[in-house]
Amino acid sequence: LAIEHADTGLNPVVLWAFIISLLTLAIFFWRQTKASRPLINLTFARARTYWVAFVAGAITFGSLIGAMFIGQQFMQNVLGYSALTSALVVLPSAVLTAVFGQVAGELIEKTGSRVSFALGLLATGAAFLVMLVTWHPGASVGWVIVAYALVGTGVGLAATPASRALMASVPTQWSGMGSAGLDLTRDFGGALLQAAMGGLLAAGYAARMHTDLTALPPDQASQVSSSVAHQLTGSFEGSAAVANSFPEYSQQILSAASSAFTDGKDAAIAVALAMSVIGFVLVVTVFPGKQKEDDHYAQIQSLS
Repeated sequence: LAIEHADTGLNPVVLWAFIISLLTLAIFFWRQTKASRPLINLTFARARTYWVAFVAGAITFGSLIGAMFIGQQFMQNVLGYSALTSALVVLPSAVLTAVFGQVAGELIEKTGSRVSFALGLLATGAAFLVMLVTWHPGASVGWVIVAYALVGTGVGLAATPASRALMASVPTQWSGMGSAGLDLTRDFGGALLQAAMGGLLAAGYAARMHTDLTALPPDQASQVSSSVAHQLTGSFEGSAAVANSFPEYSQQILSAASSAFTDGKDAAIAVALAMSVIGFVLVVTVFPGKQKEDDHYAQIQSLS
């Protein structure tokens, strides 16, 4: 009975918060169409160079933050890395972001923003594919480094054209809007993907642990109280605490928790991969080529 009532569902509070957020966002944009001095000039925001850069930029930065959020937990909980080792493994991502940010600048001068943007999203998508395929219990540190290196490469290649497009798509007197849009790609994209990936991680973990618990033999299931079932399905840390309390089942519990965490991680990473693919397709098909992009920026600057 305790196992059957383990919490694996979506919290109604979260669902209502999501609905209210969408309604608030819709009201905000409606208000911008009526205000005499809007925070966002929708005339400029409707330009492909602006809204595509915003969406793709949000996906890029969200990918970085989501990868860090999921990856740090995976390395420490499943792979058993220390906090210091987990931090050191991420360093290639930071270095390559800086390096490919410079490469992106040179690429933009030659081919426009679209090529650099697309390559960046392709790299982040490849990073998530590596995480999805290779990040399982016992994964080698090499695959972890490869994934983070690809994330850093992708962010470096995509962040630079996003910054350029958002600032160049508005006249000088609206530079605050361009700057705010750039900041929002980080804040909004990071919050959205981190929340989505975190929710999927928790739901996937809880569902797998619930399945494992219900599959226990009757003699073992009878020993699982309601509070223990809640701990086991709640988080990896809860399972680790239960493992410490029942050393005779410690290895079994931690193995099940690692597999459950990996299931949740896979669900979260699959969504991030899909978002990267959507961003890539959007940039390739909608964002203008170099000549049209440059002509649009010249027209915008003539309004300054």
